[in-house]
Amino acid sequence: MRSALFVAFIISFLVSATYAGPCVYGLCQSACAAGVMTCYGCAGAVFGTIAAAVASPAILGCNAMFGACSSACACTLLLPTP
Repeated sequence: MRSALFVAFIISFLVSATYAGPCVYGLCQSACAAGVMTCYGCAGAVFGTIAAAVASPAILGCNAMFGACSSACACTLLLPTP
């Protein structure tokens, strides 16, 4: 009886928190992509068609924003979500 109670306790502890980090990470990356697409559109360009060597300062700013946003999303990958 005591071991069954211990197993039930362990199972309830493991089920209490789910790891939804990959879902949150995907949503965060989607938001970053939408932001960079909007930024490129406002700068009069299409994302993915401009080389960094010939990019305007506005495009370089969009790239910097996209990099910062993507790196901020990385912390959500392994976060437990209750």
